[in-house]
Amino acid sequence: MTSSSSFSYDQDTRDHYKSTKVATDYHEAYTRFTGIGSIRHWLVAARERSLVGRFLDSVRPRTVLDIPVGTGKLAVEFIRRNLRVHAADISPQMLDIARRVYESSKYGNVQFSIADAEHLHGKVPPDCELAVCLRLLHRVPHQLKVSILTSLSRVSPNVIVSMGVSTMYHTLRSQLRKLVLGGRIDYHYETIHAARALLEERFIVKRCAWVLPHLSQEMIFLLTRR
Repeated sequence: MTSSSSFSYDQDTRDHYKSTKVATDYHEAYTRFTGIGSIRHWLVAARERSLVGRFLDSVRPRTVLDIPVGTGKLAVEFIRRNLRVHAADISPQMLDIARRVYESSKYGNVQFSIADAEHLHGKVPPDCELAVCLRLLHRVPHQLKVSILTSLSRVSPNVIVSMGVSTMYHTLRSQLRKLVLGGRIDYHYETIHAARALLEERFIVKRCAWVLPHLSQEMIFLLTRR
């Protein structure tokens, strides 16, 4: 597992997105052209949606939990399939933007709530058939990954998660970025073997795929509860 002693979960994850500016910047990074750097965000977001859509079609759920919903990046995939959506996030500011995304599509088959992915019991409709958890686990330490995966396994028989995966290529790429761009937060990445071992404690890994391996360390997994 790769992490940084300077990384604070509360400051850099739990509380980081509870800001209107941060939420707005996050949304605009993949929805508006804000410079050459936004192209990477566009490409990654498009690939995430494509993979999630493909995995949705293999499960064919009727109800889905999206946590963290962020600013509604996956809304188009859920709307296209006419799913009943429970959109949840720990950040009211992110949730407000997600609500506007659904409202702009005039889609009403969705409910919103403030929720912590670590504590989902009793906060999710009992008929949830699939939970989606993207772009969270690489921002939390190992023991919290365990808690979140346990929480997801208790509320849904099928889960789609993404994890930040460390490879030799990505380690070299990260070191080069630091030399060129300066210091940055080192998130909680896992080797592919460690990631699979962690997931397989509670789930059967049905499918997995890299998002964009040359641009991103993110892999997306389709899981079924053991």
